[in-house]
Amino acid sequence: MKNTKLVQLLKTFSPAEMKEFKDFVSSPVFNKNKKVIRLYENLKKFYPGFNNPKLTDEKIFEVIFPGEKYNYFKIRNISSDLFALGKEFLIFLYQKTNDDYNYKEVFLLTQLRDRKLDPVFEQHHKLYSDTIENSAIKDEYYFYQKHLLTDEMAFYLAPREPNTNLPHLQNSMNDFLKFSLIKLLKFYNIMLHEKKQNNFDYDTKMLDEVLSYIDRNKSEDNPTLLIYYYIILLEKEKQAKYFFELKKLK
Repeated sequence: MKNTKLVQLLKTFSPAEMKEFKDFVSSPVFNKNKKVIRLYENLKKFYPGFNNPKLTDEKIFEVIFPGEKYNYFKIRNISSDLFALGKEFLIFLYQKTNDDYNYKEVFLLTQLRDRKLDPVFEQHHKLYSDTIENSAIKDEYYFYQKHLLTDEMAFYLAPREPNTNLPHLQNSMNDFLKFSLIKLLKFYNIMLHEKKQNNFDYDTKMLDEVLSYIDRNKSEDNPTLLIYYYIILLEKEKQAKYFFELKKLK
């Protein structure tokens, strides 16, 4: 039991996470198997080291299945169920604490749209749109969020006002293109650096085409995109003018 994936996972939990995981495991929303709860209650007695000699499959089995003859597969199945809940708990923690890309907002919009809660959808869509537009950072995820929001509005309007949402397709594509360009430029920047630093020969697919496209469309003037663009040109061509372009952008 000491070297199982379940115990190795529990070792990584902070005291606060162990307490919250207890609530998670005990919630009927996530788990209805009382033996899984009993397994967790028993294992947490060995936290944080899990190095007590009493931490064996046989001893744990006696607690979970009192009066029964030891069965390897029964204890393994219960342990697997608790380990699966542990992985779900990690996802739960991420969704609760990480809001970088605001996917939760988009998922909520999808649910509101599918449930035909139109006034709530429209109110929430406007609120989220305003939040994104007021963001100080206009990086690739800013454009990706705008792309997702535009798609949501297009899907919302399609059955309600047919043939009126045509511009949304273009707007969605434009935002996705900007997202893709910035992501590609980030890749190229790291690849060019590693090529020089560690002499690794990366295949920078479409680099010249992307640079050529940006050169023809610099009027879009997205600072994030242009910073990566000029860093690459400075790396490739070693011309001072690109340094001064970066200085102006700063």
